[in-house]
Amino acid sequence: MKYYLSSYNFGNKTSELVRLQSSNKKLGHINNSRDCVGADPARAAKHQQEEMDFLDKLGFQSEALDLSSYFGKQTALQSKLDSLGALWVSGGNTFVLRMAMKLSGFDQLFSSLRKREDFLYGGYSAGISILSDSLKSIENVDEPNNFP
Repeated sequence: MKYYLSSYNFGNKTSELVRLQSSNKKLGHINNSRDCVGADPARAAKHQQEEMDFLDKLGFQSEALDLSSYFGKQTALQSKLDSLGALWVSGGNTFVLRMAMKLSGFDQLFSSLRKREDFLYGGYSAGISILSDSLKSIENVDEPNNFP
């Protein structure tokens, strides 16, 4: 797996993001970190579309990948992930994202996904914080119990 990690949005090295693309340009855009209580669904959808439009301009073929559609459907999620060449995981609440990853089985599938040399994982904020071994310090910036 290749990684493109930014602290906010796409950073200032998008030429590197383009360089890391595989021949499979299909990208799943995960926006579940914005599913927290009190979130504005219309604003989250607009934000996701803006990011997908930007990624498409870089040469990706973006589609929304809502992990909540795969809760309890890990085999279906595996099939979807197998069809993709990349993921973009947006910022938001890391704990909400973690819950969506667990309920969909993404957390278990990720270990095999990491072994794919032709796969790109990109993201920012919660999308990269989720990769750490512990979320202990994240509770200083994200509400750990703000679940949808």
